[in-house]
Amino acid sequence: MMKRTERTVNVKAWGCLGAKRVVLYEDRDELRFTDGFHDMRMTQARMEAFIPGGDAVLADVYRRVRGTRSWHPVVKELKKLLDERGGKAV
Repeated sequence: MMKRTERTVNVKAWGCLGAKRVVLYEDRDELRFTDGFHDMRMTQARMEAFIPGGDAVLADVYRRVRGTRSWHPVVKELKKLLDERGGKAV
């Protein structure tokens, strides 16, 4: 039986991409973002449209991804960030 190692990601930033609240993270040496429901690759065009946001964005995306895809490796990292910043990881 193959032992599965837990995948970790590195959260880089959070903010808005158009009307979406998103979190940027690095996964397997690739910059990606999630709005809580979908994950996509970050392109140069998207990077230029990205607007950094506050902790409310972080909490919003955390609640969404935790509720829909609690297995996602970004969940643990977002909770850790919210706890460090004194935000509510509800």
